Amino acid sequence: MLIERRKNQRVAFAQDVTIIKANGDKFICKADNLSIGGLALKTAEPLFSGERILVRFEAYTPKDDHHFEMELMCHVSHAVKLTHPEGMSMIGLQFVKIDRTNSKNLKQ
Repeated sequence: MLIERRKNQRVAFAQDVTIIKANGDKFICKADNLSIGGLALKTAEPLFSGERILVRFEAYTPKDDHHFEMELMCHVSHAVKLTHPEGMSMIGLQFVKIDRTNSKNLKQ
């Protein structure tokens, strides 16, 4: 039996995400899932536990046909190398601070 340790429900979220590192380097990767507390993504670019990054992505709520762009400061909570596809890692990001508008958008 798998015990879920996360306090926020995750939803599938296969969207492009722009990562901006502290040194200004940018790259695009693919998100895997999203919650009010964070984001999981797959990337071949190196990210390390504890690293702070800025994440930018677009989202959509079909309920009210609302498109919005999110830009959130995150820290890398974990990075796990995947065996397939080779050279990729699954990265767990935790949102550092979410303003009221971004929080409302994520809850939708």
